[in-house]
Amino acid sequence: MKLIVLFLIIISATAWSQQNIAIKGSDTLGAKMVPKLKEVWLAEGNKAEFEIAAEGSSQAFTNLLAGTCDIGMSSRELRDSERERFKAKGLELVSHIAAWDMIAVVVNRDNPVRDLTTKR
Repeated sequence: MKLIVLFLIIISATAWSQQNIAIKGSDTLGAKMVPKLKEVWLAEGNKAEFEIAAEGSSQAFTNLLAGTCDIGMSSRELRDSERERFKAKGLELVSHIAAWDMIAVVVNRDNPVRDLTTKR
């Protein structure tokens, strides 16, 4: 299973020079990765106040549409219904993949289970 981690951005080119940058959405991104990126960005001499809210991927789209954030974070692909809501408002999302996450199941070769199914 692949997990695509996206930054969904609907901001002007001048947003990076803002004094306050609101980033909302994915718990996956907002809990650790984005705060670390913020630290690096500030350590390089950039100045801004950040609001980082890890509330879940769906909140990225809700907040972007409401204009309450500059950057949305999603750990899933955009749903067609979400894309249509943006299109209806004359907005287009620009996404940037920040990372790929993979999940693997590792089992000891001595484990007697040889066949698993999702059937009940």
